[in-house]
Amino acid sequence: SKIFAIDSLGNTKWNWESPESNKEIGVAGLYQTDEGNWAYATTKCIYNTTYAEYQCKPKFIIRDANFKVLSELAFGVGDSPRNRFKHITQLSDGSWLCVGTRSVRYPIAPYVAWDSFNSTSGWMVKVSPQGDSLWGRIDTAYWNSEYGSYNELRSAIELPSGSIIACGETQTLDTLLGLKSWGWLLKV
Repeated sequence: SKIFAIDSLGNTKWNWESPESNKEIGVAGLYQTDEGNWAYATTKCIYNTTYAEYQCKPKFIIRDANFKVLSELAFGVGDSPRNRFKHITQLSDGSWLCVGTRSVRYPIAPYVAWDSFNSTSGWMVKVSPQGDSLWGRIDTAYWNSEYGSYNELRSAIELPSGSIIACGETQTLDTLLGLKSWGWLLKV
């Protein structure tokens, strides 16, 4: 992961880089808090030699102004390369909302092997200002009993009422129509 500031002329003012490892790959939704801390989502990855792919586990991190870890929270199980947060936003009560994708094995057709998934679903997690998990939910906008589904949440905002609007994409695969992508809007 690398975080850096660039001035209006394109010069790098400062930069920070995480140690090289699979414990923190990428930065999603970087926020600087009122206290000067940095909050963002990242991904911890483990290489699975059986499937020759990375198994990902999203993390939410808060670092101080000098990038020392103040809070670090991992979510879910590192069992799929599709588990990751794509966006975070701070809510009016100081908590954080992370949105992205989570691989799921639903007990309905299409039936899959015990170690496979038949859905990539939208994933939403709320984190306290201190970095503790408050709640999470997994949603699937579209389902096909032949092919399963692909759904992701990419962004979210909070309404003045406190409700959350999240948006993303769902893909449909039909033998007659082929692959199509659709916008997806969810109110929580």
